[in-house]
Amino acid sequence: MLPFYKIAPTDIHPSHSLAYSLQIEADYKKAAEFIESAAAQGADLAVLPEYHLTSWVPENIEFFELCDVWEEYLEKCRKLAREHGICVLLNVTYFIDNRGDIIENYVKKNLWGPEREHLSRSGRDRHDDLAFPEAFCDLIYEGAKIIIVPTFITVFFTSAGGRSGQGYAVLSQVTVPYIGALAWLGSCGEGMSMVDLDLGILDVAEEKYCIRADRCRPD
Repeated sequence: MLPFYKIAPTDIHPSHSLAYSLQIEADYKKAAEFIESAAAQGADLAVLPEYHLTSWVPENIEFFELCDVWEEYLEKCRKLAREHGICVLLNVTYFIDNRGDIIENYVKKNLWGPEREHLSRSGRDRHDDLAFPEAFCDLIYEGAKIIIVPTFITVFFTSAGGRSGQGYAVLSQVTVPYIGALAWLGSCGEGMSMVDLDLGILDVAEEKYCIRADRCRPD
């Protein structure tokens, strides 16, 4: 039998302004509060959405300047993970374990349309790989049981939150075979779900549909 995990996907509304200073420290403190709350409720993993520290405002003169201090906030998240004994998925790039160690990092392969004007293909990590099923197939070949997709727009889906009427999707959720979404917030506001995830359902689905076995066949 595969294990149980308690997952905490979050919806966070980062500061968003073209004309005024971005509030990266305030956005970090907001994320830290979610991480601490998730740990206090016994979560194994807290997932933060893409651009949760800066939003996506490349026209703001501070945006790329703040990108240069990414290491400072990575270290802060590592410290939080270590102090509270919780794993953290940071933005799109880093998986931090409950000892504060970075056990995996990822560089986005496919850039979202508006990002291409500002980011090189080999540059900073962002979101749009969700649209390409090949990435999911590769993960299946390597034996992945959980796929995490932190995004700014809208599986295991963690999205940026925002104010009502501003077009934020806010569909952060954990989904499994047969059932679909186990939980989501259901509004455009900020918040966090606590989801008990039983991976045993994957064995049931694989026994019936043999999707992993068929995809991994050499022929």
